[in-house]
Amino acid sequence: MEDFSGYPINESHSTFHITLSSPSVDTQSLQNFAILYRACISFLDAAGSAGYNKHEDDLLSVFLKKGCYSGFVELHIEQGPILEEEGVSIGIVTAIAASASIKVEFEGNGGHAGAVLMPNRNDAGLAAAELALAVERHVLESGSVEECHWYVGILELHPGAINSIPSKSHLEIDTRY
Repeated sequence: MEDFSGYPINESHSTFHITLSSPSVDTQSLQNFAILYRACISFLDAAGSAGYNKHEDDLLSVFLKKGCYSGFVELHIEQGPILEEEGVSIGIVTAIAASASIKVEFEGNGGHAGAVLMPNRNDAGLAAAELALAVERHVLESGSVEECHWYVGILELHPGAINSIPSKSHLEIDTRY
């Protein structure tokens, strides 16, 4: 089996766009295990590379039956500076944010950066950058900075050369309310 251990984990659906490590996982969700990461790696292959799913039924056997639990506790290291800044060792989550992602593609006209003057450019990279800045501006101006979390976590330019005007760009916006 190929080693996929260098690929990102699936925390907050960042890799496979499904939250597989939470109480929301049920047997029905397993129908979608063939979901591919952008590098064409299935969730099952990535799980197998990490030492899980050695046998086909491994992941199917980890589910709790309805009614045998009354709640869940999720423990993890804080991913921001808030507790440390407040001198608090442990925090209790009082709310969770629903998340969704938005994928946006822009197409422009590529060309050599030296041969196409700025006024004549249709730059897909600048269009993506303007949208990313608009996302930040929207959140800051909304007055909902603590409740509204939007950010651009992926920004890709094609062809991706230092002296080329991008003909295509792709960005992904993560939203949490």
